[in-house]
Amino acid sequence: MFASNNAGNNKTVDKDEIFTLNAEPIREPAAYNWYDEKGNLIYEGADFTTSVDIGKKFKLEVVALADGYKDYAEVEVKLKPNSIKSVYPNPVTDNIVNIDYRITDAATAYISVANYYYPQISNNYILNVEHNKISFNTNAFPSGIYVVTLICDGKVADSTFLIKQ
Repeated sequence: MFASNNAGNNKTVDKDEIFTLNAEPIREPAAYNWYDEKGNLIYEGADFTTSVDIGKKFKLEVVALADGYKDYAEVEVKLKPNSIKSVYPNPVTDNIVNIDYRITDAATAYISVANYYYPQISNNYILNVEHNKISFNTNAFPSGIYVVTLICDGKVADSTFLIKQ
């Protein structure tokens, strides 16, 4: 059996994000075939680049060319329902920072901005889940590193860093 882990690890991606599934090559000439959940051949080759708008499972078929031996592996692609897309400018020097976010599965959400070294210094910004961007002034923030956290329905969905100069 040579394909059991050949399809790579399961992935979590954003809706419509372009990503590549990589088959680990075996030690002999082989054909690599990718199938969708319905069993339709969708790609021939070791590295398959695609995007998804819903979570999907893909099946990799590896066929040894010398003897026709076949083995299969699956990889699951899950959608990250809520995420921080970008924080800019970063580092922030002018005082206004913009955060682009995507919320597809939450009734309530907010952004928490906390000083990395002094987490008691934090600010929360309530988000409109129907929008995808918020801007705020960092004039009162001391220079330093901040953790920007997206909280959706009371749970941490994503986080990243912001540097204030």
